Amino acid sequence: MKAWFHARPVYILNPLTGRRQQLTLLIRADKDGTIKYSLCHCPHCDIRELAYRQSKRYLVEKAFREGKKELGLNEYQTRSEESRHKHMAMIMLGQLFLNQEKTYHYQQSNLWLTSQDVLKSLKNILGFVKTTLEDFLTEIITKQPPGKRLLKKQLYLRI
Repeated sequence: MKAWFHARPVYILNPLTGRRQQLTLLIRADKDGTIKYSLCHCPHCDIRELAYRQSKRYLVEKAFREGKKELGLNEYQTRSEESRHKHMAMIMLGQLFLNQEKTYHYQQSNLWLTSQDVLKSLKNILGFVKTTLEDFLTEIITKQPPGKRLLKKQLYLRI
């Protein structure tokens, strides 16, 4: 992830006390043109530290989005707190499995897989979805970055 960062001190006024507080406005411009703004209260941090902290937050948000979209993080219907904790623990185990599979395939064969690819392969193996191996491999190959594309023959050998 590469981005441009800019930081400026800003002040906000507390309406109850009438005192002002200094915050840092951190502006991030991504390569795709999106601009994000953050207000930070860390008076002794430099711009590198603030950029690092905001980048870590991006990964947390991505994990939540993936958990909601792919694994049903927000689809629990429980009445007790213990049941909610069990549901969250199962979601976290699912995310751990997906991340380990993506890391394993990248380290072994330089293959970029998304969480959807891993889930589709599981559904295909378990027989929930009836797609041919040829169609599945073609879909994975077309999603690879241009410099990382493999031949279908190489992918067959790895599976």
